[in-house]
Amino acid sequence: MDGVDTSNLDCIHDNIAVLLHHGGILNADHIFASTWYFDFIADETAVTPIVPKLDYLALPERISYAGFELTEKKFREGDYISTITDLLAQGNPLIVFGDAFYMPWLHYYSREHHEHTIIIAGINSATKKIAIIDAFQNLTPWGTIHRQKKEISLTVLIEAIEKLQTTKRKSYYLLNKIGPQTSLGNEIIMNINSERIIQKVGEEQTISKFSSYYKERFMSREYLDQFVYSCWLTARARVNYHKWMSYIDSKMNTVSLINEFYETIVKPWNQVSTFAYVLSVKLDQYDRLPTSCFDLLEKRVEPAELAFAKKCLHLNDTQK
Repeated sequence: MDGVDTSNLDCIHDNIAVLLHHGGILNADHIFASTWYFDFIADETAVTPIVPKLDYLALPERISYAGFELTEKKFREGDYISTITDLLAQGNPLIVFGDAFYMPWLHYYSREHHEHTIIIAGINSATKKIAIIDAFQNLTPWGTIHRQKKEISLTVLIEAIEKLQTTKRKSYYLLNKIGPQTSLGNEIIMNINSERIIQKVGEEQTISKFSSYYKERFMSREYLDQFVYSCWLTARARVNYHKWMSYIDSKMNTVSLINEFYETIVKPWNQVSTFAYVLSVKLDQYDRLPTSCFDLLEKRVEPAELAFAKKCLHLNDTQK
């Protein structure tokens, strides 16, 4: 796991980044960190909470820029050990989906249900235990989750896989090298991101739509939890983009611009994420819903994202 910064990646991207690094991709976390995006379509007919899209590319297409193909497959009933053994024998570690509620090495164990991934890296021939890597890092109400390498029993693994209640139940990912890593160039990436923010956040007002959608449904625990999670994911994505901006070589990417992104976008999103979490914890104490979190999204975050995107495009135009 050394050489990959997974501190602000989610529990899918982090393990993919580890395998990309294993496959020879330097700074593999940048594959995901280079995205600045926010889309939200409020489908009133949806029976489950709607989540924002934080990447304009589908995950396999994003991975393809690293020169790898991402394939999703399903375990068949009873074939766990044979599938794992065959793949490992071919030199293919796999990323497996499961429910964090049944993963004893996580603070979510027996507390909260979350879709989570781990890397299956090997099988101990002596103990028959499964060697796993979990690159996830996060601060929870019960303690800090650190990146881990562990051995677990097949029974524990199967329970986590089979009790997951999402579309990823029994799913696993494989990564295969298909070609060289490609890049559009840092300025082009920044311009694409800025253009899409102007379209989505500016013209379509997706952050305001996201805010309104969850404001109307906040008293539902299911929607409340998803809102908190969505804000947390978005805040981490903005931190990642700031780190990426700080790292890349670009004529338009000045220290002043990088600091402005942090002050006007990263910090407010972190505030939104914190406020959302506090609201979720103290919801029963309120007679009516406090609007500070939603006001921050609509009156500060959305205008700031739009203004920064316009500034980036203007800077690019002046440097042509």
